Amino acid sequence: MAEKTKTKPKFNTNIHAIFSTNEDMEETGAWVEVNGLYGLKIKVRRMRSEASMKAYEKIVTETYGEGKLRTPGQIDKDQSLYILKRQLAEAVLIDWKNLRDAETGEEIPYSKETAFELMAITDFREFVYQSATERDTFKDKADKDGEGNSSNS
Repeated sequence: MAEKTKTKPKFNTNIHAIFSTNEDMEETGAWVEVNGLYGLKIKVRRMRSEASMKAYEKIVTETYGEGKLRTPGQIDKDQSLYILKRQLAEAVLIDWKNLRDAETGEEIPYSKETAFELMAITDFREFVYQSATERDTFKDKADKDGEGNSSNS
């Protein structure tokens, strides 16, 4: 894979300050509070991160076969949703803190399998997706807020 080279902008503007994000955090993940009362947090990668895009390509290839280029018109709503759920579970939602069993109170450790099961909850899936696409998630402050709360960081 060719190494990406960054070119330094000729000038630094307020647009740079407003729209810049921590690119390392986009790949390694940022902590997002889900519910302060329960102390529940999730760690997400940017939806357009390299890991997420590779997962998407892998899922499409596994689902439809090698070399089958699909256009939106060739993928129905259910197929598209399945791909999104897998992409979120396998590459975007990468950790959590204080996810607990509602009956026993026991903490549920992170796994891709459990993450995929959680993607069946529409509003949670949308929360993960929105967190992974929102630029403010990947500003430096978002990572600092979650530091030190888990050994899974």
